[in-house]
Amino acid sequence: MRRVFSRYLLSFAMGMSLVPVTHATLTVYTSRETFLAAIDSPDYIETFNGLPLSPQQPVCFSHQGFNYQASTGSNGFVNAGSRQSGDVWLSINSTAEPIQFSDFSNNVEAIGGYFFTSGVDGTFLKGGKINLTAVDVNDSQTLELTSSSRTDFIGLVSDTGFVSLTLTTEITGSSNRAWPTANDFIVGSTLGVPEANTWGAVVLGGGLLLVTWARRGHVRERSLPAGMNSRRQRIQY
Repeated sequence: MRRVFSRYLLSFAMGMSLVPVTHATLTVYTSRETFLAAIDSPDYIETFNGLPLSPQQPVCFSHQGFNYQASTGSNGFVNAGSRQSGDVWLSINSTAEPIQFSDFSNNVEAIGGYFFTSGVDGTFLKGGKINLTAVDVNDSQTLELTSSSRTDFIGLVSDTGFVSLTLTTEITGSSNRAWPTANDFIVGSTLGVPEANTWGAVVLGGGLLLVTWARRGHVRERSLPAGMNSRRQRIQY
């Protein structure tokens, strides 16, 4: 049971602008263009297209001065997407295990990418739910991505640098299993967080964005040190 301490329901239509959601040390972006405009150049975009069919873990990544690794449970990683079309995604063999990005170098203050679910055949699975837990030095936030698509971007910027980013999914039955999947993972450094009136507009489609903030005592795979905040936010596409 968690205690909800505030809730916001944001309604918007095509062409309406929305500033990034900011709380404590983490800022959430739902536009890749706005996210990239808020971070320094160069950044490092990992497409996963060069990975072997079943990557051995931990998978270590290093480019442009940025370093991090990806790990999962004992069942290991597997490629999803399509190698023939040159669009490979990082996924796993077990629906019950997470994908965790960790061991970030100190200059990683921004992370982003496309996070969604794939099916048993490695293709995109519509309607899957992803829980995305980001931990930085002082804060933790869980984003519930409901019915996300493989073109829905999520980016996070931290004031203090990242400790880990964990993807999990919910098993809804043996006939509708979903595997957490990531694509085009971006890491970078920040330009600094500007005032609200300097943010660029984020243009989103019609619908509802339901943002729910809640306190939790812990996050999956990691116990929080004393004094660290923990929050939950729901993003419904």
